[in-house]
Amino acid sequence: MDGETESFNPMLKDGPTQQLALGGIYTPLLRLEFGEQAGYTGSKILPYMAEKWEVTPDATEVSFTLRKDLKWQNKPPVNGRAITSEDIKWNLLRFRDERG
Repeated sequence: MDGETESFNPMLKDGPTQQLALGGIYTPLLRLEFGEQAGYTGSKILPYMAEKWEVTPDATEVSFTLRKDLKWQNKPPVNGRAITSEDIKWNLLRFRDERG
């Protein structure tokens, strides 16, 4: 895809070029597989950073179980430490607050 992006901040999506670039930078909790990729009709939600998830019966809460092998890159300030549920929570709240 040819184009330019104004920002690598995922909170400021500016189009398909940025979305493509961000896909190589940010790792999702879950991934979506489309039918044409796997030979079926529709799509499937598959694990990625989260190895499993549970939705409450009223569908108001989702609990994720993170993979045990997740680590930040080995660069300051995170220095390769394990990714925690607090890290995920911080990012989800940031996304919610910045997107309004």
